[in-house]
Amino acid sequence: MALEIEKWEIWHTYTTFLESTFVDLETTARLLVSSGVAECAMLSNGRTHWRSGGTLGSGLTVIDLDPLSGAATFTLKLDDGCNEMPEGFALEGWGQASHFRICARRVLDEDYCGLPRPYLRAFLGKYVLTHMANGGTQAQTQLYPILIIYESGILLVEFRMIGPDTVTPLAEFIEDYVNLFRHRFDIVEVTPGLSAFATRACYQSNYTGSIIDRIRLAWLQAGHDIAVREQTRTHKDSAFTFELAPLSGSEGNDLKEIALTVFYTVAFIVSSPKLGLSSFCRDSAVHLRSVSSGQVDRTFILFVFVISVIEYLKMRNVMGQILDG
Repeated sequence: MALEIEKWEIWHTYTTFLESTFVDLETTARLLVSSGVAECAMLSNGRTHWRSGGTLGSGLTVIDLDPLSGAATFTLKLDDGCNEMPEGFALEGWGQASHFRICARRVLDEDYCGLPRPYLRAFLGKYVLTHMANGGTQAQTQLYPILIIYESGILLVEFRMIGPDTVTPLAEFIEDYVNLFRHRFDIVEVTPGLSAFATRACYQSNYTGSIIDRIRLAWLQAGHDIAVREQTRTHKDSAFTFELAPLSGSEGNDLKEIALTVFYTVAFIVSSPKLGLSSFCRDSAVHLRSVSSGQVDRTFILFVFVISVIEYLKMRNVMGQILDG
């Protein structure tokens, strides 16, 4: 009898670092959300930013952890002028980020040892990767990427894959899911924010042309933004609704190349870039190499985390009981 797996998750994780030893996490979280690259971002100190239905919000996530029982609750205090709580996937991201912070508090006394270093965790929505199989049929892979940025400049992107409700044969589990990093894809759909800002990160970070050429490039970027909006589609799954747009130049990409795109886009956003024509007024506002945080090392480490048989949430509850005990 062939082995089968009922419930599983895999987290394909890539990591790199910026040359900068300090990242302004609050500003970066706000820019990640306002640019549309992320749906929700939470700092390790509880500062939270999100977008729901085109509306931006911010507040402070407060965790109350009982040191004796280990029981924990979390609440969101809205900033002045913010009247809407996160909704949809932003609400889901806020809840998951809060649970990660609770687990960290249970394991590490943040006030005492200062570990881990200050960081932010951002939920990047949903990516859909399509491979055109023989005969014209499509095989799609759905990922829920999570970005972690440490104040020291360390970056991680975790491509979370959730198994189907049906059982998965072991051979298929290994070949199609564990070995996903070996596959190449014909179409990569990401959030419209990443699709738009990835081209900015590519061209504005390294462009050294004349002011006329830079203005022309800004005009072309505006046309690209229009094309992204026109090609954006609504994607619904069993729980949430997402907006997806094709990632330019992604034909034949694998997971590492998608991670590289995310990292370079994040490095661009970390530098707090100017947008539109104002971004081409001065050389110092264009070249990321004039800002040390804009330099990304090309060394990658790939981790594959496999959670099989039991659901992630069930495992998290078990681990919580172990830690509490």
